[in-house]
Amino acid sequence: MNSGGQVVCFAEAYNTGIYGSRFNGGTWAASNWSTYGGLAGSVTTNASCTTPSAGELVCGVISIDSAFYGDSYNGSGWSGWIKVGGPGVGIPSCAALGTGQAVCIVMGVNNKLTSVVGP
Repeated sequence: MNSGGQVVCFAEAYNTGIYGSRFNGGTWAASNWSTYGGLAGSVTTNASCTTPSAGELVCGVISIDSAFYGDSYNGSGWSGWIKVGGPGVGIPSCAALGTGQAVCIVMGVNNKLTSVVGP
């Protein structure tokens, strides 16, 4: 998370949800990892996440309705999935812009790329 050695990992679960866990830094021990928590929603692929600034995250996914959704974490909580556009296929690609914002790119069903900048 670009802050004090913290790292966040996400995975698509068997129930089509996205779950994440945070390594708090320090010694590499199970006690320094948070319990996996669900981000709600149902997806077709894994999330792509990036850190636009220290302690913040932006994630993008393709939901089961084939639309592209985004969610952001501000250091204290998640904003909730917002439908950004669609339809899309595959795993989106999100990257920090160095301005406190992120860009996410998704492949459309017409083989054309679409991008969005936020939050």
